[in-house]
Amino acid sequence: MKYKLVPYSNDDYSMGNKLAICYVVNSLDFVSDCYKVNITESLEGVSIELGVKIKSDLLIEDRNFIANSIKQYLMNYFDGISNVTTHITED
Repeated sequence: MKYKLVPYSNDDYSMGNKLAICYVVNSLDFVSDCYKVNITESLEGVSIELGVKIKSDLLIEDRNFIANSIKQYLMNYFDGISNVTTHITED
């Protein structure tokens, strides 16, 4: 079952939606923190931009794999997501 992100009012996504996204992302083993979630809606769907701190024992070269993993995980978990942009930093 996929969950839907719902605007609070006038396309403004509530803090609850942002916390839900971070809750899902933080459940991934390689993530130590999710922050600065921005949700926007367009004709194509919902776009998410977020910052993610990865655990320090991971290679920084794995950023593309990590970003793609987060994108696929969120798109499988929430309905209507068209794009995910992840900014990765080390913990």
